[in-house]
Amino acid sequence: MDKPSFEAVAALYTKQQADGAWPNGARVYKVNSQPDDATPDGTGGTILGSVDVRDMKKAATFAYFVIWDDKPGLPIGVADTNNDGSPRLERAQ
Repeated sequence: MDKPSFEAVAALYTKQQADGAWPNGARVYKVNSQPDDATPDGTGGTILGSVDVRDMKKAATFAYFVIWDDKPGLPIGVADTNNDGSPRLERAQ
């Protein structure tokens, strides 16, 4: 049996900006990557949108949807902190 092929990737994300979050369009860099992260430390990206996740009782305050420079056209969701409270993103100066 042939494997299916896909010509496009559909991604669900929001362009909404959560109150108190870094602004849409801000440049960020990935830090404190976990072993299974597909985006290594130092990778730059641009915020497309954000969601306030404090009600989810996780360490994170916001989830950001980012277009990473090494994955153009593919919005990826990333929490602002790891479960141990260490940051996952740094805002570019």
